[in-house]
This record gives sequence, C-alpha cells and structure tokens, in this order.
Amino acid sequence: MNLDNNSLLKACFEIMKTKIVVFFTITSIIFFIGFIYVYNQKFPNHKYPQWVEFLKYIS
Repeated sequence: MNLDNNSLLKACFEIMKTKIVVFFTITSIIFFIGFIYVYNQKFPNHKYPQWVEFLKYIS
C-alpha cells in the first residue's frame, strides 16, 4: 500500500476491505448478540441503564 499517494481516508478504506477485518467484525457482532440473548434468558427481570435499554429487546 502506497500511503504517499493516498489520503488517510483511502488508506483506512483499504484496510477495512480486508477479509479478516470483515470476518472479525461480523463474528464479534454475532457473539455480542448471542451473549446478550443468553443473559436476558437467564436474568429476565434485569434492569438495564437507560442508555442501553434496547438490549432487553434482544431476547
């Protein structure tokens, strides 16, 4: 990758296009949703703070 001729935005876009970044991002989102689902099933009456209240709708 030639960073001298590319802007910072183009360089970041090239990095984000790699397969490992896409795989890691998708895998992380799946794990996060899965863990929240299991947590909500185990503790159905848990009160979330107001700024993350949307997490209770995952289960």
